[in-house]
Amino acid sequence: MLLLIAAGTLSAQFAEVNVGVDMEQLKVVERQELQGIDETIRQFYLTSQWGKEIDNLDMTLDLQLVFQSTIDIANVKYYQAQALFHNRLDQRYFIKNIKFPYSRGQSMRLSTVYDPLSSTFAFYAYIMIAGELDTYDLMGGAQYYSAATSLASSGENEPNVGGEWTERIRLVERLSLNKELRRCKAYFYQALDALAGEKPDLPRMTEALRHFHSALNTIYLRKGQDRYTGIFLMGHAAEITELLATAGMWKELRDMVEFDPDNKRIYEAPLNK
Repeated sequence: MLLLIAAGTLSAQFAEVNVGVDMEQLKVVERQELQGIDETIRQFYLTSQWGKEIDNLDMTLDLQLVFQSTIDIANVKYYQAQALFHNRLDQRYFIKNIKFPYSRGQSMRLSTVYDPLSSTFAFYAYIMIAGELDTYDLMGGAQYYSAATSLASSGENEPNVGGEWTERIRLVERLSLNKELRRCKAYFYQALDALAGEKPDLPRMTEALRHFHSALNTIYLRKGQDRYTGIFLMGHAAEITELLATAGMWKELRDMVEFDPDNKRIYEAPLNK
């Protein structure tokens, strides 16, 4: 059974949150115990104060949880699930095995003190906020990558699930240390901003696109088809094509076919005219 919770609208970091819960693989009594967890998680994201300086991010979050089984850890029942965190655009995190305790009616509260339930979901909030802030400024998400790392470091000490937190530390490292992708994001949005409005600033747009292409070329030379770069490009292929075509950057547009072959048809459309 898939339960979809309607979007919420608040003026905060997360303005719209949708939580889907699949409990078909669980026993009836376990399903009953989990009743309401979707709304609990949704309210946790909507009402928590993730940072006073980022009140107007208005992010969208879609979360899907597919529960698979339960396990007893130190006489506490943990639920095991697969999870997908997605902003409907350019961030997507799939987790094959996520474990957390939950009892019916349990509340969630954001805190700097580690909690096996709240900290699990706060971790992914922090990395998604970090990814969003990287689109506003060069390396703008640094503070929130650090917050995610701090949570994960605390979780490493939890018996039997510490390995999951070690994997999360590695995820933060992959994201935060991929500085060329972070530059790509910032320069792409700079180019978009330069083109917007009644009087587009074409020189500024072109300069930002040159930096964007240079960073993307570095990623391709070092890593080839990078997963998280691919997710970002998938979300913005049409806009990238429009920007490069507007700037007359035809070589760079042809390079996009090599960088991102999954979107070959989009990049080639203006080249074939």
